[in-house]
Amino acid sequence: SEWTTCAFGASRLAISIGWSTTDYTNTGSGSHPAQPIGINPLAACGGSSVDNGDGSYTVTSPMAIPSGVTGSLAVTIDGHPAVEVAGSVERIAVTNAVEYFPVTDFSPMPRRNAVAIDRCNDCHNQLSVHGNNRTDEPEVCVVCHNPNATDARQRFALDMPGDPATDCVSVLGEDDVSIDMKYMIHALHAGGALEQPYEVCGFRNSVHVYDFLYPGKLNNCEGCHLPGGYYPAEPDTILGTTISVGDDPAPTDDVVISPNSAVCSTCHISELAKQHMIQNGGDFAATKAADSSLISSGVETCALCHGPGGSSDVVEVHGVAQFRSIN
Repeated sequence: SEWTTCAFGASRLAISIGWSTTDYTNTGSGSHPAQPIGINPLAACGGSSVDNGDGSYTVTSPMAIPSGVTGSLAVTIDGHPAVEVAGSVERIAVTNAVEYFPVTDFSPMPRRNAVAIDRCNDCHNQLSVHGNNRTDEPEVCVVCHNPNATDARQRFALDMPGDPATDCVSVLGEDDVSIDMKYMIHALHAGGALEQPYEVCGFRNSVHVYDFLYPGKLNNCEGCHLPGGYYPAEPDTILGTTISVGDDPAPTDDVVISPNSAVCSTCHISELAKQHMIQNGGDFAATKAADSSLISSGVETCALCHGPGGSSDVVEVHGVAQFRSIN
C-alpha cells in the first residue's frame, strides 16, 4: 500500500514468538526483560517475508527457540492497515491472531484464559491499544505483559531526552513498575477509586498516569472475568509478579510478589491487608530461580478461605452473586 510507512508510520504488521504457555517468561529471547522474539514481515519496512506465490508468505525467526524451552509456545500477529479518509490517514484496528505450537508437549497447550473480551468491550466497545496495533485479543497481550516484565525497557529508553515531560525517569523516577497483566489491569482500573494512580512508562519513554474512575462496579469480578475465573490460583501453577528487574537477563535478581498477593494487593492496599497476606503465605520480597519459578516465597493459602465454598469465598466477599452473571 502507498500508506505503508515504517518507523511510527501508518501501517504495521508484526509477528511475535513467546514461551511457554503455562506462564510466559520468554527467557533466552535476547530481549530483556521478558519480551518475545519479534519478526517484521513487511518487506517495505526492511522485513524479510517471502512471497510463496499462492497468497501466503513465509518469514523466518531471527533466532532459534532456546534449547531449554519446554511445553508449548505462542505465535502472534498484530498490527493495523491504514487508509486515507477525507485527506487524513486512519489506522484501522484489526483483531489480533494467536496460534499455539508444541515444543516438548505432544500437542499444543493454549494458555489459560480467565477473561472474556466481550465483557471488556461493554466499556471499551473495541479494545484497541498501542496505536491500534493490539486489538480484542487478551491472549496476545499476555505474551508481552507477562510476570517477568516491567516497564524498564521504556523507562530508560530516552528517545526524546530533551523533553522532560516525556522523560519517565524525570517524572516517575528510576523505579520500574510491573506490566504483568494480572497486576497491571487490576491496578489500572482501581487507581481512581483508591486515589492511587497506576503510573507507568510507555512507548518512546512516554509517561502514563491512570487515575480514572472505573464506570462499572469495581468489586464485580464478572465485569471482566468469566464465572469462576477470579478465584485464587494454586501458587505453584502461576508465576509471581516481578516488580523490579535486576541487571541479569535471567530473573534471579528480580524482586517479586507472590502471585495471588500481587493481584489482591492492587486493590487491598492497606498495611493490614498486606500483613494478612503475608501471614497466610504471601511474599512481597520473593525471588525467582533461573527458570522463573518462585523460590523464596511461603506457600500462599488464599484458596483455603477465599476459594469456592470457603469461609470468605470471593463470590460472597465481593458480592459477585449480587450482580448478573454475563454468560
